[in-house]
Amino acid sequence: MLIGIAVYIPILLVTFPVARLTGALEHQVDGLTIQAVTGSVFAGQAGRLRFRANELGPVRWRFSPSGLLRGRLEYRLELTHPDHLGHASVGITPGGNLVGHDLDLQLQADPLINAVSPIAVSSSGRLALQLDSFALRDNRPQNISGMLEWQAAELRSPLALQLGDIQWALQSAGDDLVARIIRGGTLGASGDITLAPDGRYTVNMQLQPGPDVDAGTRSLLGSIAQLQPGGNYLIHATGRL
Repeated sequence: MLIGIAVYIPILLVTFPVARLTGALEHQVDGLTIQAVTGSVFAGQAGRLRFRANELGPVRWRFSPSGLLRGRLEYRLELTHPDHLGHASVGITPGGNLVGHDLDLQLQADPLINAVSPIAVSSSGRLALQLDSFALRDNRPQNISGMLEWQAAELRSPLALQLGDIQWALQSAGDDLVARIIRGGTLGASGDITLAPDGRYTVNMQLQPGPDVDAGTRSLLGSIAQLQPGGNYLIHATGRL
């Protein structure tokens, strides 16, 4: 039995068309497009990777035999675009779901923030995303555990705000994704954001701006948040992306 499996797996990999592999990824990730594919299921690259309207540049992959011990085809992926750098280990289960670990990405913030923002914004800074584990089932992110940091964050429009460095702890809670603020930037933010699979979101956040925050920024905060007796600002909002 074990000898038969050992013989079958290399044959499967040699004969498995790479287009089927990339097609499975496109099917699982809504809005993902993989183009200019060369190579094989063992190693190759795609000259163009797009997520919705965002150009992520070329991506390289190589087969990771250790994934077979976990019952899946697993690959090491590397993004090489100057604005989007990083790597991840991603596997495909027998049921066609995506699972992964050791994700570490450095991304340009503005296009990705606009991809999920309910309104158009202009921003600057970099996003650093690190996930210990993640999965995607029926286009729903699950089993997420990791960190997201918006470095040198700044909003330019429709509001002008210097936000500094903001960091969230990411954790799945059932089908929902919860982002809990653990570093609040220049406005002293705390609280969390919950995102449901259907795009509904809930924001529960408190801002505690320090004495160095100017009067203009405080006036702006007063127009978008509820001023509390102690001088803090409360934001509670719900909606759908």
